[in-house]
Amino acid sequence: MHIITQYIFIILFLVNFINADAQCRDTLIEKENVINKTSLFDFIYQMEGRPKIEIETNYKKLIRDKLKENYQETDFRLFDSKGKVQLNLSGKVRARGNTRKKVCYLPPLKIDFKKSDLDTLGFLKLDNLKLVLPADRMQNNQEKLYKEFFIYQLYHQLDSSYIRTKLVDISIRFKGKTKYQLTGFLIEDEEEYARRNEAKVIETGVLIPSAADQESFAKVVFFQYMIANTDYSIPKRHNIEMVKLPNRAQVVVVPYDFDYSGFVNNKYAIPNPTLPIRSVRQRYFFPGYKMDSALYQNTRAFFLSRKEEVLNFCNEATYMKPKTIASNKHFLRQFFTSLEHPNELKKKMVR
Repeated sequence: MHIITQYIFIILFLVNFINADAQCRDTLIEKENVINKTSLFDFIYQMEGRPKIEIETNYKKLIRDKLKENYQETDFRLFDSKGKVQLNLSGKVRARGNTRKKVCYLPPLKIDFKKSDLDTLGFLKLDNLKLVLPADRMQNNQEKLYKEFFIYQLYHQLDSSYIRTKLVDISIRFKGKTKYQLTGFLIEDEEEYARRNEAKVIETGVLIPSAADQESFAKVVFFQYMIANTDYSIPKRHNIEMVKLPNRAQVVVVPYDFDYSGFVNNKYAIPNPTLPIRSVRQRYFFPGYKMDSALYQNTRAFFLSRKEEVLNFCNEATYMKPKTIASNKHFLRQFFTSLEHPNELKKKMVR
């Protein structure tokens, strides 16, 4: 009887071991599947060429109520660059953007999907898409949007902590009829950025510039000066993300939202009245962002070393008109000229 009990114990142990091992394998498989999953943003970002998005919604209500930021029902269709349907989803859409929804006829949009629908399609449950549109349908505003998109792409060339963007053709439809056809861009949101970089986005608190990662801090303020953008604040986290990256000891600053920059030169963009400049086309360096001489010299040398790359990158932006590309290069050359003759610039930037 004692021997039988031992056999029963051994059998139960083996059964439990096999079950535990199976559960462990299932957990590992589940984790692997999550790791191997992609997000909807990633899926669109990795598509070749320029995808097309159709948004079927009550566009009059969307524009009329844009300041309220109320969600309304929408159908969302995604096509590849050859016109083949890739996705057909239901969701909700609303206006977004603190200033743009006030000054632009067509506001930026946020599209929210059901997490369960994304999960069924094999995507991660990152359920938001952020879309930037031209201020209105005028061709000049389409070109301005291209210029802002280009700034994101340019920062991508200069720093590894960039925010991703993707040009997309957009049709806004209502009751089966197309009301607007234009080109905008998708912009990576905080959750996407954090997942991709294994980072933590810091959403509260005040960041003193001297406490930030100094390489990223200096690169950002030089970059903002290059594009003549004064519509940002590091301490207040205005148009700046603060992120903790796994390979950096200190908080890294990442810029976004460049529609008030002199490079873009939107009609509605005016400098803050407290600044000693009369046009956003004038470059201005905030005194509070001064740096030590060594950091200044290293950052200046970095940008000078990328001069030809930056100017050549302008030529690659063939989605813009040749006249716009020439203007972009001229504006950026002025910045590099100030680096090559740095006496006045050094006085502004070095504490």
